[in-house]
Amino acid sequence: PWVWELYNALEPKDYFRRFAGVILCADPTREHLPSNLSNLIDSVNIHVGHPLPAIIIVDRSIKLVKGQTDALRKIAEDLGLPIFFIRLNTGENIEKAFKSLADEIFLKETS
Repeated sequence: PWVWELYNALEPKDYFRRFAGVILCADPTREHLPSNLSNLIDSVNIHVGHPLPAIIIVDRSIKLVKGQTDALRKIAEDLGLPIFFIRLNTGENIEKAFKSLADEIFLKETS
């Protein structure tokens, strides 16, 4: 089933417990992006009971306006999460982002 189908059908605790990691897709045009990302991570951590491996990805196929890249890096730094600027139209950095998250999940599962 689609993620949102599960989200609407299950209690948050049961929904988030199925996660091994989190990929936050950041849209720099969203007015409340920092608080939205922070609230989602907090919600996951509360319902799971511990922090999950997570990354932030941003699609650079969409032209960013001056200052957005630095603002996004600051958000990631404040959340303590790695950020990856990918290009959906070319595939640039997508493998690197997913490998980073997979490595974090593997380290968590084997420690």
